Amino acid sequence: MDLSELQSLFKEVENSIKSYIDDRLANQSADKLFTREQTAKHLDVDLSTLWKWSKTGKLPSYGIGSRTYYKLSDIEEALIPLNSSYGSKKGSKSSTLGNSVSKNSEQ
Repeated sequence: MDLSELQSLFKEVENSIKSYIDDRLANQSADKLFTREQTAKHLDVDLSTLWKWSKTGKLPSYGIGSRTYYKLSDIEEALIPLNSSYGSKKGSKSSTLGNSVSKNSEQ
C-alpha cells in the first residue's frame, strides 16, 4: 500500500467517524427529556394547558414513578408553522396544538 492509498483510506475512516458522531449528537438532542415545568416554560404555557394537551393526546407524556416527562422530539413534532397550509387540516393533532400555542403567546 503506497502513501496515497493510505491517505485515501484515512480520509474514508475520518469521514465515517464524523458521520457517526453527527448522527449520535442529533439523536441525543432529539431524545432529551424535559420535566413538566421545563416543557411548560419552553412552550410558554401554563401547567394546566400542558396537562390538557397530554390528556387529549396532543403532546405525548412519559412517566417514571410519579414523575412526568416530555421528549424534545415530541415537542418539536407537535409544533407547526403558522400562516401556512402545512398541518392546517381541521382536527389534526398538530394543527390544534399549534392554534393553542399561538393563542397563549398572544396573551
